[in-house]
Amino acid sequence: MGGGRAPTKLRHEFIRAELARSGGVRIRDLAHRFGVSRATVRRDLCALIDAGDAVNVHGGALLPGDRAFGQRKPEREAIAASAARTVTQHESVGLFGGQVIQALAHRLSHRADLRIVTNSLAVAQAVDGAHERREPEVVLLSGVLSPSGTVYGSPAAASLRGLRLDASYFDCVGLDPLTGATVDDLGEAELRKTSIQLSRRNVLLVEPARLGTRGLRSFGALTDFCEVINH
Repeated sequence: MGGGRAPTKLRHEFIRAELARSGGVRIRDLAHRFGVSRATVRRDLCALIDAGDAVNVHGGALLPGDRAFGQRKPEREAIAASAARTVTQHESVGLFGGQVIQALAHRLSHRADLRIVTNSLAVAQAVDGAHERREPEVVLLSGVLSPSGTVYGSPAAASLRGLRLDASYFDCVGLDPLTGATVDDLGEAELRKTSIQLSRRNVLLVEPARLGTRGLRSFGALTDFCEVINH
């Protein structure tokens, strides 16, 4: 969608899809992607907020809280279920991504033997407090907090390097043989690269619609992942 001014309808469709995927969007990222001004993006977000499709936050918008888990697709749940079966006992597990990773986090929320490391507030919330007596330890990385509720930047990478990671699980905006796994945010891509380097085992979760597509930033080649789960 880059390289030209996208029509209003297409912009709104893309923003709704991105909200459903990751839970949040940033104005500056959307303006760059669409090739429009930030004022134009703000008007787009206002329209979606008025329609109840988004909630306003400083610098962007979030998916309404009561819809964050209500829009999960059956294949997303199936992918999360398959991924949960690969998490072994007493592991330190990195979780990086949007709603499919949140679905995985929810499935791991009863595993008191685990430690969950993440840069996402939504992922941390999917684990924390889900069970009164049995829940994993949750480590939320320190760093710059984006409007979409993810932490990024050099402080996040530094805190990540101080942790042990037995396995890391990622989603992606797109996956193809040439570019590998991609996201749209440079800071997120760099943090994921760091996690891949540190983890003994890396697993990629790919929703069917992401196969054969590309985001703006690559964070891993297919050979970086011991397993790719897409069903």
